[in-house]
Amino acid sequence: MQAEEYKFKKCRQIMRMKPEYLPYLSGESFSASLDMTVAANSQGLNERVQYLEDMVRGKRVIHVGCLDHVPLIRQRIENNTWLHKRLTEASQTCLGIDINEEGAVMVRTLGFDNVVICHLIDDDPLPEVVGAKWDYMVLGEMLEHIDNPVLFLENIAAKYGNCVDRFLLTVPNAIHLDNFLNALRHSERINTDHRFWFTPYTLAKVANAAGMKVMNFELCLHKPNVPRRRIFYRGLLRLFPLLRGSLIMELADPKDCPRLPISSAPWVSQTIVTDHVV
Repeated sequence: MQAEEYKFKKCRQIMRMKPEYLPYLSGESFSASLDMTVAANSQGLNERVQYLEDMVRGKRVIHVGCLDHVPLIRQRIENNTWLHKRLTEASQTCLGIDINEEGAVMVRTLGFDNVVICHLIDDDPLPEVVGAKWDYMVLGEMLEHIDNPVLFLENIAAKYGNCVDRFLLTVPNAIHLDNFLNALRHSERINTDHRFWFTPYTLAKVANAAGMKVMNFELCLHKPNVPRRRIFYRGLLRLFPLLRGSLIMELADPKDCPRLPISSAPWVSQTIVTDHVV
């Protein structure tokens, strides 16, 4: 174990909304200060890439937006944080879709020939996608870049909803602890291509407006290695999930969803626990 690695329990925290909160998502009810409680998960923390890797293990996966700037892809391959590489290794089948031709050429030279060039909305549906059945479509760190996220999700569901069982969205969490720390320094640190920030409620609101059903969500560490010396920082993220950097939400077409058990809590939490090192 490296000096800055830290072993902890990984848990999958599954949260679902009570029926009385659903009218707020649909707009039937209104509150200027709706209190949505996300309880602390004492079992531990999840890291974004590891969580997604565990979700798709042994599954058939479409990975949308799988590429990045070429130098960033090289860097992430070297430190084993490139999401497409991890999904490819964990899944039964993984097909990457992107519009970055330069990136596609580069990764193919490294043996990743499971990437196709396609504009998911403007181009015709890919035959290799619609001609098969897929467990997940992963849309990682995309929605905050889209001018109209509701319309984008509507189009995705209309084109690919019949061949994809579930959709996994990941976005930066608006109320991440680092954002508060930056605010104390009178600073906003932002990717200049971002249009939106999301919280669990606002992402669920967007998904509902697009006609999709929120199945569950998780709040994760965005980066895999939080230095061990930052004990207080890590402790805050353990105690207060809403301060974690990455939000992952699982969506489905409502007509394909089984009826789920609902508890008396605002968010229902089920936990699956394993050991790993982050």
